[in-house]
Amino acid sequence: MNDMLSAFEDAYAAIVTFNVNRIQNTFRGLEDVANHYLESVQELSSQLSVKAASENPEMSPEAVALLNDKDTLKNAVGLSHDNYINRIVGKSDELQEREDRDVKALIKHIKHTEHDRNRHRVSEIFELVERQRHLIRGKLEEDVEER
Repeated sequence: MNDMLSAFEDAYAAIVTFNVNRIQNTFRGLEDVANHYLESVQELSSQLSVKAASENPEMSPEAVALLNDKDTLKNAVGLSHDNYINRIVGKSDELQEREDRDVKALIKHIKHTEHDRNRHRVSEIFELVERQRHLIRGKLEEDVEER
């Protein structure tokens, strides 16, 4: 039984490893997309800053003030990106932890189920032995009485 459980654990571990690798690759891809998006937003904010510096009448005074403060704008864009990346990494970690937790729970359940099944089988064997002993004693007593 231990050999079967070990084989199952090995096979399931291979599946888990495959899943974890896919999770990591997917979320690394999301991070790459987010980084590309950050570069685009930074480029657009630079262009808007240049536009704001030329006192574009289409922009509100608040937008011009924000765009003229390049450090604040750069920090706001960077913090937004960092928060987004942290959420991506957090979700990736959460999925990996869930995968690990589910595997451990499944293995524990299988071991518990097999343990209970084995205990039940042993109990059945003891009951069978006792019934057979009782029958043998009964036959022996009949044979003794007949003599």
